Amino acid sequence: MNLNKTNKTLIVCLTFILGVASTLLGLIPYFAAFLLVMILYLFYFKVISYKFILINCLVLVFSIFYTNYKMPQPDDLANLAPIKASLKGRVITQLKDDGGYKTKFEFEVNSLKKGDSGWKPVKAKTLVTIFDKKRKFQEIYIGDVIEVTGYIRPPFKATNPGQFDYTKYLSNSRVFTVTYVGYKDFKIIEHPKSGKWGFLQELNKVKNKIISIHRENLKSPKVEILGGMVFGDYAVPTPKNVKQDFINSGLLHLLAASGMNVALIFGIWTFLAQKLFIPFNLRIIGGMVLIAVYAFLTGLPPSVTRATWMLEFILFGKLINRQADNVALLALVCAIMLLFDPLMITDIGFQLSFVVTFGLLMCTSIFIEKLKPIPIFISGSILIPIIAQLWVAPIQLFHFNTFATYSVFANIIVVPFVGIISFAGFTSSIFCLIPVIGERICWLLDKLIEPFIALLLYISKFTSDLPGSLYYFASPEILSAILFYVLILIITLHIKWDFSKKKLNFVILAIVLAIVSLSFKENFSKDLKLLFFDVGEADSILIQTPNKRNILVDTGDIGRKDFSSANTIIVPYLRDKGINKLDVLVLTHPDRDHIGGTVDVLKRIKTSQIMDNGEKTDSTIYKKTQDFIRKKNITVKHLTNGNKIDIDKDLKISVIKSANIYGDTNNDTSVILYLEYKDFSALLMGDAEAESLNSIKKYVNKPIDVVKVGHHGSFNSVNEEFLNYLKPQTAVISVGKNKYSHPDKLTLNILKEFDIKTLRTDKDNAIEIKTDGENIKINSYNAS
Repeated sequence: MNLNKTNKTLIVCLTFILGVASTLLGLIPYFAAFLLVMILYLFYFKVISYKFILINCLVLVFSIFYTNYKMPQPDDLANLAPIKASLKGRVITQLKDDGGYKTKFEFEVNSLKKGDSGWKPVKAKTLVTIFDKKRKFQEIYIGDVIEVTGYIRPPFKATNPGQFDYTKYLSNSRVFTVTYVGYKDFKIIEHPKSGKWGFLQELNKVKNKIISIHRENLKSPKVEILGGMVFGDYAVPTPKNVKQDFINSGLLHLLAASGMNVALIFGIWTFLAQKLFIPFNLRIIGGMVLIAVYAFLTGLPPSVTRATWMLEFILFGKLINRQADNVALLALVCAIMLLFDPLMITDIGFQLSFVVTFGLLMCTSIFIEKLKPIPIFISGSILIPIIAQLWVAPIQLFHFNTFATYSVFANIIVVPFVGIISFAGFTSSIFCLIPVIGERICWLLDKLIEPFIALLLYISKFTSDLPGSLYYFASPEILSAILFYVLILIITLHIKWDFSKKKLNFVILAIVLAIVSLSFKENFSKDLKLLFFDVGEADSILIQTPNKRNILVDTGDIGRKDFSSANTIIVPYLRDKGINKLDVLVLTHPDRDHIGGTVDVLKRIKTSQIMDNGEKTDSTIYKKTQDFIRKKNITVKHLTNGNKIDIDKDLKISVIKSANIYGDTNNDTSVILYLEYKDFSALLMGDAEAESLNSIKKYVNKPIDVVKVGHHGSFNSVNEEFLNYLKPQTAVISVGKNKYSHPDKLTLNILKEFDIKTLRTDKDNAIEIKTDGENIKINSYNAS
C-alpha cells in the first residue's frame, strides 16, 4: 500500500511542525528518534519509499536550522536600554486601549535622539505605553509615523518559578524593550497616504466607526461583548469583572474573534450573492477578498488567520475544481504560518486554534455517526463543546493551571444564541457603512440581539458564581499532555472500530498508567524542599515537607497601587504546582516586608492555620491583615520559645524567639525556625540578627547546613561568634533594591572569610534547596 499525495503532504507538514516545536522545546533527539521509528515502520510495510524518507529527513533538518535562524536577537534599543530618549518610527499594530488612561502598541523605530544630540539611525522594535487621562492617543492609528519621548527599559524578567516572564513573552514577538510615554511626550508626524499602511489604517478607522455606532445603541458591558465577538477582544476592552466571569464559566473564547466568524462572514456573503444572482466564480473571488479584509480588521489573531488561510485554500480549490482534505489542509496552513515565523507556535491562541480544530476534525464526525439517529444539530451542539474542552484542557492547564468546571455545560447552553449574536452583529456592522438608513438598521439589529447578549452575560455570571466554578491544578508535563492527546485519538479510533481491536485496551491502560505516574511522580519523593522566593527587599519562603505538607514563612511586601509579590510571585507558583492549601502560614513578625502579601495569599489559597510571634504594630497593613484574618475566621497561634510545629512526622521544626534586645524594633523578636530532617538542618532567621545566638544555643547544638541570614544581610545579621558556633555550609540572603545598603559589605566579607557559599535573591533569583536528609541540591531560577 502506497500513500496518496494528501497523506504525503500531511506527513511532510507534520514533520516540519513537530521539528519546529521540538527545536523550541529542546526535544530534538526525542522527536528524531520517534520519527526514525515511524519511518522504519512504514518502510518495513512498504508504505513509503527511500525518496520519501529522504524528503522527511531534509524537512526535519531544515525545520531545526530554520527555527534557530529565526530565533529573535536583541536589537539596537536592547543594547542601549535603560535610557531616556526620543524615538521616531511607525506604529505597526492596532492600539490596545484599556478603556482608561493608557494604551499600548508596537513601534518600529528608525531614529533615536538622546538629550541634545542629533538623531541617529537605529533598527529596533519596542512596545510603547502611553499614559494620558485626556486620551489624546486616540488620534494615533496603525501606520502613523510618530515621535515619542520616554523611558526605555528591558521588560521584566521572571526571577521565580511560576512567575510570568514578560521578557520571554515579548521576545517571541521580537520586542526587547518597553517604552513609557507621558501625555505631553508624543506627536504625530504624518499619516500614511497609500500603500499597505494606508490600507490598514483605513480599515482600522472603519472598524472604530462601526464600534462607535454600536456604542450609541448598546450600553456597557453589552457593547464590549458584541465588539469582542465580532472584532476581537481588543476592539472594545471588556470590564475586568465581566472578563473574570467569562473565565470562570469557560466562555472566555467568545470574547475573541474566532474561526467561526470567518465562516459566518462567508456565509452571509454567499447568501446575499446568490440572491443577487452573482456568478459562481465571482461569488468565490468576492468571498476570498471579503474574508481577507475581515482578517485584517481583527488584527490577524491566530484563530482568524488559521480559518482565513483554510477557507482561502478551500475556495481556491473550488475555482480549480479540487477537493481538499481538512486535516491535511490544517497541517499545511500551520506549516505555512510557521514558515513566516516559527515563534508563532509559542502563541497560546495559535496552539488553541490548531489543536482544537484538529481535535474537532478527528473526533466529531465519528461520534456523530455513532449517535445516529439523533439529529446532527442536536448531537453536534452537545459533542462539539465536549470535544473542544477535552482538547483545550492540557493547554489551558499548562499555561493557566485552571479548569472551568461548568465550561461544557455553559457552552452547550449558549450555542443557539451565540450564532444569533454573531450573525446579527456582522450584519449590523455591514449596515453601519451605509449612510443614513444603515445606522437605523444597525440600531434595530442591535436592539434585537440585546436580550441575547443579556442572556449570555447572565449565564456567564450564573455559572461563574456556582461553587467550585474554577479549579487550579498543577501544570502538566509536556509528555503528559502529548500522551493525553494520543489517548483521546486511540479511544476515538477504538469507538470507530466498535471496540473490535482488543489489543487497544492494553494500549489505553498503559497510556493511562503513564499519565498517572507522570502526574503524581512528585508524591513518591521524600525530599524536603525550601524555596526562597525573590520578593525584593522582603521575605517569603515555602517549606514543602517530605510528606507533602506546605508551610509558607512570610508573604513578602506590598508596593505602590497595592502591587503585591503575593499576587505576582507566591500565588502563581503555588497554583503552578497544584498547591491549593497551606497547612501553616508563619508570619515571623509584623513588619510590612514580611506580612504585606498576607491578605492576597489568604484570598486565593486556603490556609488551615496562622502562626506569628504575637507582636502588634500600629501600621495600616498590620491592621488590614488582622481584620481579614478575623473575617476569614482562621485560627491564629502565637509562637513562643520551644514551640514545635508538628505537621510532618519526618520533619522536626522548633521555634526560637529571642528577647527584644534593642527595644525599638520588632526584628529581635522575629520567629526563628530550626528545621531538622535526618542529617540535614537549616535555620531560618526571619529578621533576627546575631544577638539571637544565646537563644539559639538552647535548641541548636550541632553545625547546620543552611542559614537564611537575618534582616536581609544587615550589619548585625552575622558575626564571628555566630558563624563559629553554627558552622553553616550555605547562607541565603533574601534581599532586593533598597536604601539601607543591604546586604552589608561587612556581612558579605565575613561570610566569605568563613568560606560559606552565599546565595542572594537579588543576584541568584529564587533559590531552591532540596534534600533527602543526606544529599543537598541547590538550584537558582533563571539566573544569568
